[in-house]
Amino acid sequence: MVPDSAVHESDPVHDPHFPKYLLESAILGLPDKCREVFVLSKQDGLTYEEIAETLNVSVKTVEKHISTGLQKLKEKLAPHKVLFLESVNKNS
Repeated sequence: MVPDSAVHESDPVHDPHFPKYLLESAILGLPDKCREVFVLSKQDGLTYEEIAETLNVSVKTVEKHISTGLQKLKEKLAPHKVLFLESVNKNS
């Protein structure tokens, strides 16, 4: 019989990198323009004004893409909320 701890260690859900993988996967699943704006803002650190200028769109369009992206990420990641909370607690 395999000990419970061995089963849990091989489970990808217990991999400390799994929450990051889930987030990256969810970001990749965003619609193209939404993902582009989200990455420019959240990963590259550009302001909404800089993104608007870079993509030749209005700041309102940038805001809409960010809002849509956050909503879609929230929906996609909601079932895994506990994993993210555990990840934050382990890194505290």
